[in-house]
Amino acid sequence: MTSDCWRSGGRRLSSSAGFALCLGVAACSGADGESEASTGTVSGPSTESSSGGESDPSSTTEESGETSSAPVCGDGNVDPGEECDDGPGNSDSGSCTSTCAVNVCGDELVGPGESCDDPDPEVCTPECLAVLFVDPIELGEGAWQHALIDDPGCDGGDYCAADLWSVQPIPPDLGPPLEQGSQRAWSSGDMASVRGPASARLWTPTLDLSGATAPITLHFDHRYGLKGESPSLVGADGAIVEVSIDGGPFENLLLPVYNGSVVDIGQCATLGATNPLLGEEAFVGKSGQWLRESVNLDAFAGQVIEIGFRLGSDCASYTVPYDVDSVTWYLDNVRLTASTVAD
Repeated sequence: MTSDCWRSGGRRLSSSAGFALCLGVAACSGADGESEASTGTVSGPSTESSSGGESDPSSTTEESGETSSAPVCGDGNVDPGEECDDGPGNSDSGSCTSTCAVNVCGDELVGPGESCDDPDPEVCTPECLAVLFVDPIELGEGAWQHALIDDPGCDGGDYCAADLWSVQPIPPDLGPPLEQGSQRAWSSGDMASVRGPASARLWTPTLDLSGATAPITLHFDHRYGLKGESPSLVGADGAIVEVSIDGGPFENLLLPVYNGSVVDIGQCATLGATNPLLGEEAFVGKSGQWLRESVNLDAFAGQVIEIGFRLGSDCASYTVPYDVDSVTWYLDNVRLTASTVAD
């Protein structure tokens, strides 16, 4: 007569016909088929698959009998792999999206505090501010306007002052523009060909800021040469950026980036007239390169405005040798951006 004995420390030893035999200390099977156990239990059907596959993600633990579930976006718990979870509050327009990701600028979902979220630069900025106006100047004059503002009353002969603003190819000598691919820009014309005192203004179409909130910013690229070859001539001509509110008169925006003032250099004494912009803070001299300016327009929220670019010249034409951007103002890539999110 033989017998088999196992010791397991309480672990499951085997399965047979869907039942698992667990012994606490020892179990012995004698010849009479009866079994003895110092401790031990016989369990019900095993939860393991006979093929060794995974069980359902909802399962009951042997020790606690509690049911566990796989993580679910929308259950209100921030589970591994989730950045957030506001439960029923998850929304693609909220702070936590429907995929349990934090809503950020650049994800193409318009979230809290964003005016837009679009990769198109003519619609939305990288900071998710709305583009209210954009003109790369490549397609011509469009709805812009320009005119001679101060007419010296000459007879129309040689060098008589005129409005010379027009869209022109960017001369290669000016160097590459700041916007890649830009080929055309507004040009004030060669002021060496006119005699003032006079000024000519270029201005934008109407810009409606009634739904705009801060930050409201005017952006433009420009390059200028305004009698800048000789120190004795700097300030004789100048360029300013202006604003008109609701069709009213244009006023100088007094930009912090202005580099001087329009002055009387003495060459107009015999004519009794000087630059119409005399005394105004302005761009003067020569920039020597393309510049990109950003102008704060928060003060005009809720208004309807137009932006003017005005160049003023003194009484004398510029007859000394000059290079390609002397006595000329080039303007390119004009944009107006703003938040459209109410406080």
